[in-house]
Amino acid sequence: ILLGILNIFKSSKEKIFSELGGESLSPLSQLRLLFNKRFDYFSKNPAVASVIFSEDFFRNDKRLSNAVYEIMKDNQSIIIDIVKKGQLNAEIRNDLPAKQLAFILTGALRLIVTQWRLSEFDFDLVAEGREVWQTLEKMIKK
Repeated sequence: ILLGILNIFKSSKEKIFSELGGESLSPLSQLRLLFNKRFDYFSKNPAVASVIFSEDFFRNDKRLSNAVYEIMKDNQSIIIDIVKKGQLNAEIRNDLPAKQLAFILTGALRLIVTQWRLSEFDFDLVAEGREVWQTLEKMIKK
């Protein structure tokens, strides 16, 4: 069941990444779209958020932990690439390593979704996510 949920999440992730528009959107716009779509997805699929952000489920099963790790690595790699493109075109600050900016971005997303889940979905994830994104954008924008 958990592998099935991970596969569903992976498919939704791939769909979102394909919608980023390639070169038609600026890197900052791609990151904004990515974050907004992630918050929308988790808001509509709280059970998936509960599984994806519950590492305890995966600790004792190598197949599950490997699947989650691969998803995390793929996400991180794509975000690093987007940040690097933004740094090259002077849209995203380049005084910090792309990898570290990507960690900050994904960490913020992860934290807000985890708080939403632990609060028993007590706040509007989409609205809160957009507020967090606005702050993150100010931090990374050149």
